[in-house]
Amino acid sequence: MQTFFRLKDLHKNSIIVLNTFFGAYGMRKFTIKNYKSIVDLTLDIGRMNIFIGENGSGKTNILEAFAFAGLGMKNYLHNEIYPNRGINVTSSKLMINNFKGIKSPNNIHFVMDSIELSLCHDGSPWNNWKVLKKTYEYSPIKEFVVFLPELKNLRKIQTSCWSNYSPLISKGEMDLRYIFETQPELLKSLLMYLQKYFNWVSDLKFEYLSYEGTKLYIKDIHIEPYLDQSQLPESVLRVIFYYLVMHLKSMPKMFAFDNIDIGLNPKLCRHLIKDLCDFSKTQDKQIFITISNPGILDGINLGDDEQRIFIVSREDDIGYTQVRQLSAKNKPCSSIIGTLNRILLDGKMYSKQDVLNNFEQSDEPLKLSEAFLRGYIGGLPKTF
Repeated sequence: MQTFFRLKDLHKNSIIVLNTFFGAYGMRKFTIKNYKSIVDLTLDIGRMNIFIGENGSGKTNILEAFAFAGLGMKNYLHNEIYPNRGINVTSSKLMINNFKGIKSPNNIHFVMDSIELSLCHDGSPWNNWKVLKKTYEYSPIKEFVVFLPELKNLRKIQTSCWSNYSPLISKGEMDLRYIFETQPELLKSLLMYLQKYFNWVSDLKFEYLSYEGTKLYIKDIHIEPYLDQSQLPESVLRVIFYYLVMHLKSMPKMFAFDNIDIGLNPKLCRHLIKDLCDFSKTQDKQIFITISNPGILDGINLGDDEQRIFIVSREDDIGYTQVRQLSAKNKPCSSIIGTLNRILLDGKMYSKQDVLNNFEQSDEPLKLSEAFLRGYIGGLPKTF
């Protein structure tokens, strides 16, 4: 049985107890009950968690549930706060599931490892939620944010550190003056990182002008003048944002990127996710990501238990969100084309059963992106 304690009673050796209680990288298990399209869902989570599935299956609702639980732990349950954490504001009635044939109370329940949290409301359209039950005060989920940067915000020039929460806001606003003045080393490391993916980038600088705000400039080797952030390609701005989120000391330990593949080339996506897996370890972060581009799956190593893929779906007969973890054991390992080529080219005669046996015994590697597009692991629409 877990022993609870107050943070002020901790001493240096107590960090071992904290790691045992919350997991070496945050949480290990998260249960969501009665939140939007989710009736009852338990996730065994890792350090890097990827959610993929058809549109409208509830991927974003899962990320929002983490953020909503975090606000509940802080008792910051106010409509005006939700957008800053990446939660879509809606009526209290639509915050809980409304599926036909399922009776549900007017409360939402979360279990974070061994910590329980219940939130309730009185049924009025826009009533703020209240904490009904909370078994513990501390949790790394308290500062959870869902980042979904919008292009118009990535191009904005911020005049000052206007946010009392963070220099990077969930919808993509960046206070570059604060970022580079508090961590000036990021300017050089960011330049090197951009040059890894964009071979035309030769220099990076920022300038603060009192009448214009902070401008970020990038030098294209093929163009004479510098380009400011309002002129940069979307892909560059998104890579900058993701890099800064991963390396800023003021960022929370747990957060999410919703639809991280927007505006990015599939190959860039694959390498970006590999980098984020590495950054999550070096920066000690726990990350949750929703994707639509299956190319990202090829950047995940299912042999590493800290990296996990979840297939999200809504079955026609029930309607609510379901999640299945894809593990190294149930990963498809044989490519149809590759196996057929091998059989046809070896010059032997095969019976039907011999061909089937070849497929069953094949250990030929199959890219996860190919397996997904072929429908081997689910997550594709069934209506067309």
